[in-house]
Amino acid sequence: MRREQKIIRASWWAIIGNGILAVLKLVAGFVSGSYALVADGIDSTTDIASSLIVLLAARIISRPPNIKFPYGYSKADTVASKVLSFIIFFAGAQLAYSTIRILVNGSELETPSPLALWVTLVSIAGKLTLTLLLFRTGKQVESPMLIANARNMRN
Repeated sequence: MRREQKIIRASWWAIIGNGILAVLKLVAGFVSGSYALVADGIDSTTDIASSLIVLLAARIISRPPNIKFPYGYSKADTVASKVLSFIIFFAGAQLAYSTIRILVNGSELETPSPLALWVTLVSIAGKLTLTLLLFRTGKQVESPMLIANARNMRN
């Protein structure tokens, strides 16, 4: 299997896995009253966006060289890595802002139901599996964007 095909396959696994986790977390977060689980569901949604960027870049990389780009499109991997870095930074900054706002306002939060704990445990296992898949594939095909996406999901 070609390098680009492996990146595309890993990206689809990440999209599908994060889609399932996002729906699970959002539904369970609203049902259980866990704001943290809702926030984690939103984070899984941004992971889907990151994987879509990797998928798009992999399709660009697979294009053959032409007159305009005689050395091919391999730099799309580097550009996608930079875009992913920005998304990771933005998501972290947004989380920090939300947390500080809650701490400053001093609002009381209810203890969520045990459902939130079970879904969190399932989520950890799912994210760990996706992270290992992306990281291993990224190392195997030497793809900085796939490794960056794996590190994003790990966090």
